[in-house]
Amino acid sequence: MQSMFLRMSMPEPAELVEFKEKLQKMASDTEAPAAEGASNMDVAATLSQRTPFVRLIKGYWDSLTLHVMFEVWYSMAFYAFTAWMPSFYHNNGVSALTTQGMQIASLFACGISLIIIGYLCDKKLPCMPTYAAAVIVSRP
Repeated sequence: MQSMFLRMSMPEPAELVEFKEKLQKMASDTEAPAAEGASNMDVAATLSQRTPFVRLIKGYWDSLTLHVMFEVWYSMAFYAFTAWMPSFYHNNGVSALTTQGMQIASLFACGISLIIIGYLCDKKLPCMPTYAAAVIVSRP
């Protein structure tokens, strides 16, 4: 949601505009065989020959692997922070109100930091180093 507000005044990148035009051209090319009586399977086969999955991600394996590893780490950290840690504190004698207060304060700070990181990355700061710096600074 916050990225929508931060990017409202930005023009669309030229690569995105070209990609949209290519997609529209491909869609119009596939409508012609369908109109001539070709089945949906023939149209799907034509599309898969034009843009196979491996060709789409070729050259991006390192980025894709890094992204998957980051998502796994983030999911584990989010689970530990929002589910396991409060129950651990509560089971060790900390009151439920205190654990909820800790959660709310931490999640609020996390939300504010994400908005700031999004703003800084839109101002041409590199995303990964900016996020890494924010994680290091915000460690308890």
